[in-house]
Amino acid sequence: MLDPATASAMLLHFPHPLPAIDPINPEPGTFEGLSYAKRYPSLPFLKKEAQKRLPRFAFDFLAGGVGRGSTVACNEQAFDNVTLTPRYLVDLSTIDTSVELFGRRWAMPIGVSPVGFGSLYWPRGERALAQAAQIAGVPFAQSTFSNETIEDIGRLAGSSFWFQIYACKDRGVTLDLVARASASGATALLVTIDTPSLSKRELDWRNGLTLSMRPTLRQILAASTCPRWAVERALAGAPRLKTLEAYVPPHLRGTGEGLDALYELTDTWCDWATFDDIRRAWNGPLILKGVLDIDMARQAIDRGADALLVSNHGGRQFDAAEPTIQAVPRIFEALGSRCPILLDSGVRSGLDVLRSMSRGASFCLSGRLFYYGMAALREHGAEHVMAMVGDELRRELMQYGRPSATQVMEEAATMHGSRK
Repeated sequence: MLDPATASAMLLHFPHPLPAIDPINPEPGTFEGLSYAKRYPSLPFLKKEAQKRLPRFAFDFLAGGVGRGSTVACNEQAFDNVTLTPRYLVDLSTIDTSVELFGRRWAMPIGVSPVGFGSLYWPRGERALAQAAQIAGVPFAQSTFSNETIEDIGRLAGSSFWFQIYACKDRGVTLDLVARASASGATALLVTIDTPSLSKRELDWRNGLTLSMRPTLRQILAASTCPRWAVERALAGAPRLKTLEAYVPPHLRGTGEGLDALYELTDTWCDWATFDDIRRAWNGPLILKGVLDIDMARQAIDRGADALLVSNHGGRQFDAAEPTIQAVPRIFEALGSRCPILLDSGVRSGLDVLRSMSRGASFCLSGRLFYYGMAALREHGAEHVMAMVGDELRRELMQYGRPSATQVMEEAATMHGSRK
């Protein structure tokens, strides 16, 4: 790795990190008014740019899934298979993308999913997204495997701060994470249940990527093809699990031994006893993340879950999991009258948000959508993606002939016959 002084000097000699801006005359205050809207109008363009700017191991970690990647592909295909019947000759003079969830009105029904090692794609990515979410009026969910502390993200995200928790072998650590999230202002807690074991992510194995994120020779060679990423990463240092580092001795933080200890601490699964302990310790809205089974979800509601997040972990845990857009109607029909039904895994656009709502989802989360933007556009990425998704949703609501997101959800409740 380069020393910081050398890396900083090299960075000054790189050309501007982003392509030149096309001369346009956009309307102020719109998505088109952003610097890179014409060049990166939607996610596929951001993803392509991210692939160019990231070394292979980093891009594969973001884009890849478990096994052969079947669930990742099926998630996206299932969304594409959802067709909607538009309604015309309606009053569309006012379009309202906002929705209410947990007693708060959000600017649009999508937030940032928890993503582990979120600074791998750009060192300040998590911080930028947290701050942008606060400004945009959408949630930012921080992962237990975050490269930032709970306390720092809480300050940046403000009332948009949600925290995602994994069970730990030491129940005291689990409950301390809950307490830290509460003290840092988290307004919702996501309890992830779909990681009973560390999944076999074959691309990560092939790329030699490990929990330590310490570079191998193969990764150093791969990084040499992306010099700006390599220099920025050298300046920031290897990604560290700063939220979890509080639970290893100070002299082991950032070391291989310390990371091994953190892996050992989190190498467990969530059971009902753990869920019950978390529910007793947490006073705010609790979202069960990883729901595909109705009977389990019903029991979770009985035990205090306030919302269900239909999720297959973005295709990163089980390569035979049902696509979430396919699962959400039956879960909504069975349990939608009892609590909000959220959805993640496969959401890539404002149209996908609309599709989700039409099938019974009250809210969506997405990780790749936002982190592709951070990888592609760095400091411009957070604002760009927030504005892009909002613009897409507004356009799609108009095209669908529904002036508000709430109306779409009300129609879904009628169509899918939600029952207890």
